[in-house]
Amino acid sequence: MHTSKRHIMLGMLTPLLLAVTAGSARADNQALFVTQVGSYNVVRAAQTGNSNTATIAQNTSYNDANVTQTGTGNQLLVRQGVGNYNRAVMTQNGTYNNATQLQNGANNYATLTQTGNSNYAYQVQNGNNNSISVQQLGNGNYSVDTQNGNNNSIVKTQTGNNHTSTVTQNGNNMSITINQL
Repeated sequence: MHTSKRHIMLGMLTPLLLAVTAGSARADNQALFVTQVGSYNVVRAAQTGNSNTATIAQNTSYNDANVTQTGTGNQLLVRQGVGNYNRAVMTQNGTYNNATQLQNGANNYATLTQTGNSNYAYQVQNGNNNSISVQQLGNGNYSVDTQNGNNNSIVKTQTGNNHTSTVTQNGNNMSITINQL
């Protein structure tokens, strides 16, 4: 079993482009930790294999996180602090994957696509111009979304059988669309 850990901390105006895989076609138990402080940060990361972990933390404004995981039992966390134009795009392909996205404020935008069975999605946005898009394709997927304030919107599509969806919105110009097909 090969285990690899990467921890990267970057400051202002430093783009980070990553493709995280091991040398073989299957890289299991990989860990990626990225912390970016300052504005205009970009993360592009991909992990292929099983039981991989990716944790992305970005603070302040104009941050962009785009992470793709393919395999079984992967964990993905994207946390973005208060700031203008923070965007998180997460994609997971496989089974028993877990994705968590947390954003605090300003012009939030988050999208998550999970393809496979028994996946779990959890997204939280606390304030300002929120938007969440979730697409789960497969069977037995579970999605929890929470927005607390301002111009909220959630669009969620779950295609397949035996899905569970929970949405909480507390205030302002709320809008929810849930399609279970």
